[in-house]
Amino acid sequence: MRAYEAAILIALIGIWACDYQWARWQYLSRRQRTQVSLTIRPQTCLYRLSTPGQTIIHRQFHPDRILQIWIARTAILGGAFQSAVAERWRVTLYLQDHSQLRMYEESNPRVALRHAQTMAAALPGTPVKFVGSVGNSPYAVSLPQFQLAERYHRREVPTVKAQQTAQGWQLQTQWSHASFKLVAQRLCESVGFLVFVLLMTEVMENFGALLHGSALAYHDQEATRLMLSAAVRQWDLTPDWPDLAEAAIALLLVLVQLVQIFQPQRLVITADRVTYRRNQGAKTRLPLSTLLPPLMIGGRFPMVLLLGETQGIAFTGLDSDEWLYGTWTRLQSGLSLAPELPKVPASGEGDAPLPSPAQRL
Repeated sequence: MRAYEAAILIALIGIWACDYQWARWQYLSRRQRTQVSLTIRPQTCLYRLSTPGQTIIHRQFHPDRILQIWIARTAILGGAFQSAVAERWRVTLYLQDHSQLRMYEESNPRVALRHAQTMAAALPGTPVKFVGSVGNSPYAVSLPQFQLAERYHRREVPTVKAQQTAQGWQLQTQWSHASFKLVAQRLCESVGFLVFVLLMTEVMENFGALLHGSALAYHDQEATRLMLSAAVRQWDLTPDWPDLAEAAIALLLVLVQLVQIFQPQRLVITADRVTYRRNQGAKTRLPLSTLLPPLMIGGRFPMVLLLGETQGIAFTGLDSDEWLYGTWTRLQSGLSLAPELPKVPASGEGDAPLPSPAQRL
């Protein structure tokens, strides 16, 4: 195997890349969809799910057994390696027996919320909640902790800058030493597992050589004893270059993912609307009159979610409590100042380019 390590490494990388692209293409282009139906009657609910492979699931239960309607951010896994090919907002029914019945999957959180509201209208008294959310919104699981909100409102958050400009009240992410520290921390979380994989690979190779030699010499007990003693003394757990290349590729993929998540973002609040732009992409504008109270949603990659009438804004970051509460409190402050801010024409709002990484540093 050692003689073919380089070829095996290249082949596995190629297989993984092809499998990922094929799974992503299948998910985005396939016409077949999972069909779900829910029939609500006064004394019973009939649930039916059918998959493209003709797998059919039936459930029958009383409407009172539905505790909540959940909306959760989830990753869609596909392919032989179960890679994350897309991210969606999943609407599920949460029952008293802790089972979950999948209803919808949408890329737009506001569309997912509309589906959940439609079901809630047919199930009086059933609350709609975003899983893992905190805020003053009726769709939040829990209320914000007052002490944390006060602490992080007064404390400076290095990765988030809030200020009032001629365009309006502005919230912007920026790279700082804290940002690189957070990225390094996330990379170190992956290093431990990679080091374990490297060491176990070397142990497997040496142990395989040991078993091979034992099988050849087991008839001669003295030769076997000498071979075992020499093999143990000569074990070398120093990773070869293919092992280091595997670790470097894995770390590079994690780093690219983290950098993509923390792309520069800018949110501008004026007297009548909120304008959001990520990197150099298209702008999202939400009228203030249709906004719901912002939500903090935790997890490995937390976000502050702002929902309008037809779409939403996901302000993402890398940290946990400090970033979430710092961003949420500053956004709340900007929204409370909106009536005092000037009205800016849509064509001129937020048109200034986002600063480059060198300028941000």
